[in-house]
Amino acid sequence: MGKVTRPILPDVFSRKRLFDLLDRMRKRPLIWVSGPPGCGKTTLVASYLDARRLPCLWYQIDQGDADPATFFYYLGQAAKRAAPRKRKPLPLLTPEYLQGISTFTLRYFENLYDRFKIPSILVFDNYHEVPESSSFHEECLKTVSAGLEQSQKIGSYPVYNWLLIHGIASSLNVHDLETANDLLEKLTVSLNRDRPWETNMYYLLKAQEALVRGKPGEAAIHAEMAFKFAGQVGAPNSLLIFNIVKAHVMHQLNKYQEADSHISIAADLADQIGSKLYQFSILLAKALFAFDRGEQASGSVSLKRALAIGREGGYFYTYINQPYGVARLCQKALEAGIEVEYVQELIRRLNVLPEKP
Repeated sequence: MGKVTRPILPDVFSRKRLFDLLDRMRKRPLIWVSGPPGCGKTTLVASYLDARRLPCLWYQIDQGDADPATFFYYLGQAAKRAAPRKRKPLPLLTPEYLQGISTFTLRYFENLYDRFKIPSILVFDNYHEVPESSSFHEECLKTVSAGLEQSQKIGSYPVYNWLLIHGIASSLNVHDLETANDLLEKLTVSLNRDRPWETNMYYLLKAQEALVRGKPGEAAIHAEMAFKFAGQVGAPNSLLIFNIVKAHVMHQLNKYQEADSHISIAADLADQIGSKLYQFSILLAKALFAFDRGEQASGSVSLKRALAIGREGGYFYTYINQPYGVARLCQKALEAGIEVEYVQELIRRLNVLPEKP
């Protein structure tokens, strides 16, 4: 069952610097691994566990875990798989426990941890898949909020800034400028320019925000600033995202040859790291560029490939920061009958309204 199975990885590049960082962080009871969609968080953790030969319970969170009873049931299945010699099953969350769910949760995890030797790792992958309205988040939110308050009191902002960055990216993905600008103001205050990843992402987000406002010239300036820091990050993902954003900037400036060059570099990097999410975003960009230039046939080919990948992977993060762009691609897909159900969900989630065909 994929939900409770650690991913089987192909040959991947060992991230020594990040592995060393995880070694140091293992002294703490909780590690939060955060990064842009498709940047390799799952691959990092899975490859780290393989390299260090650490036993683990791997749990793939999805929308079904919005129901606490479902979560505890499948977590019990994961525990059975990870510790098969423990015959007594973990308890189910039945109705009589609902009034005291905090106590049930405490006892459940005490029982769960007793099943494993030290050191062992419990991984919750894709936490973001749980709907915001779910009660699943309540205790997690209390813990994270307390950590953020403490980090601000002592002047330590890494986790705070990571959360701001993801909030900005999500807001821009649905073209919510008000929320994005509010979070950008906070990030501007707390940004640590000695951290290349933070600074690189800050300028990339500024470039994307300028594209949403229809200011490609301004976006180009921010993108070049991002490029200065991307090389210091030491990860292909940073250069990959830069090239996607820069391709959209050049396209908006009608510099088509430069746009094609950047999107080609991004495609090569996406193939190198094996990221379907980035391949999805790159194919969408190629489709949009082709349609804008009147190249209908090639646009349709790229769009069909992109939406097949998106539907299979459940992807909704596009890196297209022009509202008309997403709407136009959705309209083209509906007219051609391409992945209609998935496109309708894309329209709903990204709050775009294509013209009726």
